[in-house]
Amino acid sequence: MSSEDPGVLRIVDHFDRLLEECADLATVIRETAEFGGCAVGFRLAEQVLCSESAPRARQAGPAETITHRLPSGAEVWLTRGGRVSALDAVLLDRLAATCRIVLGRARWEPPVLGDPALVELVVNGTADEVDRSRALKLLGYEPSAPLRVLAMMADEKSAHTVAERLGGRTGGTHLAGLGRLHILTTPLEVPADLAVPVGTHIAVGPRLAGLEAPRSWRAARALLRFTLPSTHESPPYSPEEAVITDIDDVGCFTLLARYLPVEAISEAGEVPVLDALAAEPGGDEMLRLLEVVAATESLRKAAAMLHLHHNSVRLRVGRAQRMLGFDVTAPYGRVRLMLALVLRRLRDSEAPPL
Repeated sequence: MSSEDPGVLRIVDHFDRLLEECADLATVIRETAEFGGCAVGFRLAEQVLCSESAPRARQAGPAETITHRLPSGAEVWLTRGGRVSALDAVLLDRLAATCRIVLGRARWEPPVLGDPALVELVVNGTADEVDRSRALKLLGYEPSAPLRVLAMMADEKSAHTVAERLGGRTGGTHLAGLGRLHILTTPLEVPADLAVPVGTHIAVGPRLAGLEAPRSWRAARALLRFTLPSTHESPPYSPEEAVITDIDDVGCFTLLARYLPVEAISEAGEVPVLDALAAEPGGDEMLRLLEVVAATESLRKAAAMLHLHHNSVRLRVGRAQRMLGFDVTAPYGRVRLMLALVLRRLRDSEAPPL
């Protein structure tokens, strides 16, 4: 096919524009699918970027796919309903060349805040250590320097807001999104007065050497099941609100999230009782009261924390005790109540994707 063919020229112009705009891989894949009216994809190790086929690509007949392998081992492909054409082969060839150039840029140019490929590589436990070390350096981290990984449930706007409040790129904080689940890497401690957008909740993994970031990410991801969405953007957040939860404050409780099957929680008789209390009028306030009672030494201290009269707290606790069948103010009773509350939260939590 002639290089002066109008279809070929349009393909060349399309990819030249993407390169001039310094588009990332995700943009290249998305816009190429829209341009060609077909599905295209890119794969390198565990990083896979796929597009949905455009409406005009849905033609009669079985779909046909063509592929192109890059020298780096990456692979690009094109799928069209019906038979692919000679122009499709040109499109795929130019797509492969453009992806190779974009990959080359990523190796040498500093990443921008939220570079998902590098951040995901840093926390990928199956990645080669050499590749993880290179990704850490491209993000501005020393492989042996301490690093924290945070797991965060948030919409895109809120995720970027939190990243900027943690210092942004200039402060060494980087962000990657996996739907509503986001990964944050930062060398900084999370401030106690961090403002968290409404609906967002955060789990802070252990502070480890950068090369051990996958361990921090696994811990943060499990810990996220103990957190609750923020109901107000202005700090402070009380412990029972669980908007920001640090692994250092939870410790061995994270083993429940990692190894206890959700189905097993139904075997705990205390959990259905807590469900019944929660279903009553004022149920949310009752559960919050019980969390504070389990976390404090006396009903008077709990009443002060809740800004309630001591007798009001005593009456509500008495009703809960009669339903639960044990004294929640006794030492082991407090532990049992807290465990029941934790199990209920784990059962109802949104398990983050692996």
